[in-house]
Amino acid sequence: AIEGDGGWDLAFTRFKSKTNGGVTGNGGVFVVALEGQSFDDLTKAPNMGFAADQADSPGDAGDADMDPDNVFNSDDADWYDYNVMTHELSPKDITYVFASTERRFFKFRIDQYYDSAGTPAKFNFHWKQIEPPDSGFPPGDGGAAANGGE
Repeated sequence: AIEGDGGWDLAFTRFKSKTNGGVTGNGGVFVVALEGQSFDDLTKAPNMGFAADQADSPGDAGDADMDPDNVFNSDDADWYDYNVMTHELSPKDITYVFASTERRFFKFRIDQYYDSAGTPAKFNFHWKQIEPPDSGFPPGDGGAAANGGE
């Protein structure tokens, strides 16, 4: 979907991301990162931990960029590990859950950043709709709703 039409949820530009929620969009998208969570075993969205994109907070954690912070990109909480020897990115063992602009919940996992020829920014990921959390919409613990919920 075209960014201006409101029908998008997640956007990736090379290794950076944004969501259609919080400071980067008005679509009400919230995301939670579940480290070490098996993609196959996850059938229902969690009740807490969701967040929308937030304004960059330089100085708080040594964040050197000016980009908005979110669960995909936020200093040490990036979706990838960076190998300083090879200058390659590899996805962390994280299954994400996001609440879409359509108020549906999806699990999402980044599998690869490179294609078979080694070209970067050629994402391979998988996703599937899952059951909503018991907490309803917007999801989370109250902090997410303050960052762009309706």
